[in-house]
Amino acid sequence: METTLRETLMTAQQMVEDYKINARKEAELVIKEAELRADEMIKESHEKVIKIHEDITDMKGIRRHFKEELKRLIENHLTMLNFDDKREREDTDEVAE
Repeated sequence: METTLRETLMTAQQMVEDYKINARKEAELVIKEAELRADEMIKESHEKVIKIHEDITDMKGIRRHFKEELKRLIENHLTMLNFDDKREREDTDEVAE
């Protein structure tokens, strides 16, 4: 009976050790998976930051182009208004003579 008790105790201790080893291996696996996911998330974040910077650069170019076009349009309208004013003065001068 004492032998059986010792064998049972040794078997129980071996089982506990096996559980510990398996738990450590599983914990290491979970940590590695978490690290891989974290690395992937960081990579995706960097890619998004790069894309956002590219979008900002594109938008600045669009804004600059829009401002140039608007300025050209305003200048053309001012030229037309000045021409119209000049015509009106000429017409007024002709009528006065």
